[in-house]
Amino acid sequence: MILPFAAILVAAPFATCDLSAQARVEHIVSQFLASKGTYMGLYFSDVDTAFASVEEEAAYKELNQKVLRYQDSTMMFSRIDVNRANAYFEIYKNLNLEKDSMRIHYKPRPLGYFVIHHFQFDGDPWTDSFIVDFNFNSIIKIKRTIE
Repeated sequence: MILPFAAILVAAPFATCDLSAQARVEHIVSQFLASKGTYMGLYFSDVDTAFASVEEEAAYKELNQKVLRYQDSTMMFSRIDVNRANAYFEIYKNLNLEKDSMRIHYKPRPLGYFVIHHFQFDGDPWTDSFIVDFNFNSIIKIKRTIE
């Protein structure tokens, strides 16, 4: 009688509890890779939280484009019209300060779950990092690294 009772105690927690974030991320990544070709998973790192970087923010990208345009304009007018080149340089300098300030004061926002996965794909070894959204609906980003 003790043996069947022990089996019920061991089996019950798995039947009633949800999968961990680690297991869910591994499942999503494995399914994705298996759908793309011959896949054999080797190792998953522990799941961590992925954060956005300032370079990915739309406002920062736009500001960076402005900085580059004023830098180009400064160079273009430096031999033709010194006053205009100086005016563009002042704007360029102020935009650069604003960009630096944005970088210094940036508060990263969480994106999703981050995991590094070592696997074989179509017979070749790979190590990729994956970011999966917090709702486990999709893979947000894959960064490819070839071993």
